[in-house]
Amino acid sequence: MKSFNILQECTYYQVNLLKVSEELRNKIMEEAGLDSDCVTYMESEDNIDYYGIPSDAIDYDSQEFDEDQLESILEELIGTFPHYLVFADGCKWNGSSGYKFCDSIVKTVYRDYDIEIIAKQQGKNALLCSESSHDVPMGAPTYIVGLTEKEYDKLLEADFDEIEKFVQSKF
Repeated sequence: MKSFNILQECTYYQVNLLKVSEELRNKIMEEAGLDSDCVTYMESEDNIDYYGIPSDAIDYDSQEFDEDQLESILEELIGTFPHYLVFADGCKWNGSSGYKFCDSIVKTVYRDYDIEIIAKQQGKNALLCSESSHDVPMGAPTYIVGLTEKEYDKLLEADFDEIEKFVQSKF
């Protein structure tokens, strides 16, 4: 699996093609299947980085987040389950770890602060990511695991070490 920034893949900005080089404009138009008269279009933050689109061609006030795409990406990587476990290892400034349960796959990547989540490795109904924030700018492992009802019920009664062992068993 090729590593990629999950949230950047779903964040879009309006790009003005008149503010990029002719060579880059032709490449984008060909690869995106745009008409020759197209002046602006919405592009993912990930593709903006890929193409090397200059910042003066990007309208940062036009930001849109595609939650349906986020859900699709996560379901493709993990699967569809009634519950999910998010296990973050060393995710705080003091190195502490933690976990939470979610009933929605998109809630597994939502935080109350700015983060970057890089998908690194798929496991059995699980995904290993590197999560970066102001507390851990170099990133720390975060695992997202799809849970059956039986697994969920068992883990509700488990202690931290048992949950950590369960997560590790998925890889």
